[in-house]
Amino acid sequence: MRRTRFLGVSVAAVAAGVCLVAPAWAAGPVTVAVTGPASGVVAYCPPGMRPGSWSVTGGDGSPLAGDQRQEWTVTTGVTGIAAWIAPYDHSPPPPATITLTVVCVC
Repeated sequence: MRRTRFLGVSVAAVAAGVCLVAPAWAAGPVTVAVTGPASGVVAYCPPGMRPGSWSVTGGDGSPLAGDQRQEWTVTTGVTGIAAWIAPYDHSPPPPATITLTVVCVC
């Protein structure tokens, strides 16, 4: 988990510089990916950026089952996305881990 956090901070520092130096239309999107338990993960965008799009896959990158219910919410301050698997009666068991991938934009 520490490596992921360090990587996220590094990406945030680079992306923050991009958004502050370049005009918003010139700064490209930054992708942030976090892998964690199916009970929930949170991916934050670098300062000055916001989530543009996101997806949830199994922790190994495989797609979720078609009847696997995923839930998500925008974090306070609209700087990130939280996602989790929400099992229901007779649903397939969730994967051990999930990966949340967020494309951050200026």
